[in-house]
Amino acid sequence: MGLFASCILTCGAIVERCLKLEYESKKGEFLKGRWTLGRCIYELDWDGILSPGILDLAKDIVNPRNSRTHALLEHSDPYLAMFGEPQDGTDVLGSPGSLTEVYRREASDVLETTLEILQRLYSSQ
Repeated sequence: MGLFASCILTCGAIVERCLKLEYESKKGEFLKGRWTLGRCIYELDWDGILSPGILDLAKDIVNPRNSRTHALLEHSDPYLAMFGEPQDGTDVLGSPGSLTEVYRREASDVLETTLEILQRLYSSQ
């Protein structure tokens, strides 16, 4: 579980930093204050800086990242956070309920989205 949760957090941090870098490099000024991924996406003026497609991809990372950052599942259902349910992850031992890798699917989706964002931003450079 820890590996997948940390993957989600790391990808969110990478995308957040990329957005800040793109904003600052185009606007010529550094952001002051606390700018999280969600604030960057929804509160900054991205006209002429990023395509809407990149912002849409970044939006797909906000909820999984916030869920892991604030341990939302651990607060609402600690048992489910520890053991998961078969539909929430991948059963790695083959028998129902034996070992479920919680957040694996979500981590895979976030990784693919992060890769797509990085390719769109930096593949032509």
